[in-house]
Amino acid sequence: MKILTLALLAIMLFGCTSSTQSESTVQSINITSSDEVKDAQFSDYYERYKFVPLETTEQSFIGTIDKLEITNDNIYILTSNTLKIFDANGKFLNSIDKKGRANNEYLYLGDFIVDEDAGNVTLIDPHSAKALQYNLDGEFIESVKLLRGATYQVSETGNYLISQRTGFADGKSVSYMYSVADTSGNEIMQYLPHNKHLAGYGFLYGQGKSDFIRDGKELLLLPPYSDTLYKIDPKDGSPKPYIAISINNTERPQTQWNQAQADKYRMDRGSSKIPSPLFSVYINDGLIFGKYVLDLKFYSIIVEDNIIKYNSNEMIVDSDGLPVFAVSYTDNYNSGLVSSLSPISILNDTSEATAKLRTALTEDSNPVLVLYRAKRDN
Repeated sequence: MKILTLALLAIMLFGCTSSTQSESTVQSINITSSDEVKDAQFSDYYERYKFVPLETTEQSFIGTIDKLEITNDNIYILTSNTLKIFDANGKFLNSIDKKGRANNEYLYLGDFIVDEDAGNVTLIDPHSAKALQYNLDGEFIESVKLLRGATYQVSETGNYLISQRTGFADGKSVSYMYSVADTSGNEIMQYLPHNKHLAGYGFLYGQGKSDFIRDGKELLLLPPYSDTLYKIDPKDGSPKPYIAISINNTERPQTQWNQAQADKYRMDRGSSKIPSPLFSVYINDGLIFGKYVLDLKFYSIIVEDNIIKYNSNEMIVDSDGLPVFAVSYTDNYNSGLVSSLSPISILNDTSEATAKLRTALTEDSNPVLVLYRAKRDN
């Protein structure tokens, strides 16, 4: 079974790439935060089709969901430096918790890649700079040395696709934000210039462990400090501009900026004086759902075929009034969107939609995943 992996690109392409995409083919979407748009609601585009209460045991407890992938069979959740595996209905199956300094262990779990066809999962340790492959039962297979401090995906040819979200590689500042490495972890191509003065401040970008997301079968990259999504070539891994989303016409960091210019951008972004780039982005055939932050407020947008249908900092709710907290996840399962609700949110709800759930939950239960799918696919 082939899974679809998705989560979470930048200024201009550089590097040795055999082809480029002309500017005329890049979609441009301009968003102004002061212009509130409510031409449509979330429920006009997405319908809820499933609640998934995650089984609560001592071994399965979920803290913050750092990354989530859903396949046809299982749900994979990165939380508290551990990978938890549940089946499609939320029954706990297994966890991979191999912290340590040995060859088959990791110091810090920064990302993961699932390949259910091969029956394995690759855990990325950006601190030890290695990728560790385990089977789905948690048995160690092998490890590969990688660049330190990055988020990864894998191309169709098995090469590693590397997003340097912190601007560091092996503890040194780098001049690029994206590269391709061979199956042994050796870099073979470098792309997307990066301002060296902003090295180490990738956390200002947004949320989530991964910069890779999916539009159907297309793998996309949304790197730190960028309003441009790039489409990744499935074979050679090269990025090509795909969608440019400008928020308040904010200028994002340029490679020629000096230290003072970079510091000003970092301070403005840190205090939310300028909007963050998009995060928690879901894309499906011209339908875009995403979030950005301005003045310490979360804004949600819905764009359909390049037309902004919704742009507001009001709480997004579904047709039953349930809040929608979209989580960063990297699988466009059923062209859908995943929201995570705390058990307290469910217990305090009075709608008929959650009546059955309320009888099975306590305040100490794991989160409930709420799965939505795009109506335009039905």
